[in-house]
Amino acid sequence: MEQKESPMRLREWLIAQIDSGKYAGLSWENEEKSLFKIPWKHAAKQDYRQNEDAALFKAWAVYKGKYREGRDRADPSAWKTRLRCALNKSSEFQEVSERSQLDISSPYKVYRIVEDTHTDFRLLVRLFYHGQIVQELITTSAEGCFILQGTAPVGNERIYGPCAAHTLSFPRLDTLSLPPGIAEAMSRLLPHLEKGVLVWVAPDGVFIKRFCQGRVYWDGPLAQHTRQPNKLDREKTCKLLDINAFLQV
Repeated sequence: MEQKESPMRLREWLIAQIDSGKYAGLSWENEEKSLFKIPWKHAAKQDYRQNEDAALFKAWAVYKGKYREGRDRADPSAWKTRLRCALNKSSEFQEVSERSQLDISSPYKVYRIVEDTHTDFRLLVRLFYHGQIVQELITTSAEGCFILQGTAPVGNERIYGPCAAHTLSFPRLDTLSLPPGIAEAMSRLLPHLEKGVLVWVAPDGVFIKRFCQGRVYWDGPLAQHTRQPNKLDREKTCKLLDINAFLQV
């Protein structure tokens, strides 16, 4: 029997597409081939052409078996979201936002291919109520850990694919001995944390992303403010710790 080829990871697949020259605007940005440019035109643009502007996103959907030509309804928006999420979830890519150009006639994003600095993605996550540790978890997944109210991680698997992140749920209040004021405040807060936050370790740092409706604040060496809370914007990746800077201290 003829053996099937092992499926390529996103990194291998994307490098092959860049080198193929099949997609207009998809190209290397430097001689070292560590930076590359992806065309990123919005479908609302008057000069948007699906066959060209969505070609790369469609190709990834086809490769992953999420779109079958002639059988499934074409959905360029979902194709684009799927590749964007795959890039953002991967520890092998980092968006270089200062080099991206999204407000021009032919917009594009620039990404860096991240070389391995380490392969240890262990992260100790602890939950405190009123100064007491009430829950903790050591995650070993590169996709990190969801901290949330409930058990199901956020996300639509049809678009985002299966999630390998661990889950750390807030414990039930009736199982804890908390002062009445703290318990009452937590009972109002927890329902707004159903979709939680995702925290993970990548080769260049520790990151967090908020999906829940409730407000979340953070502090750390990269925080903008030291004398006031730093709000974590919803669905925006935030870098909590720079590993290279940490190791040089």
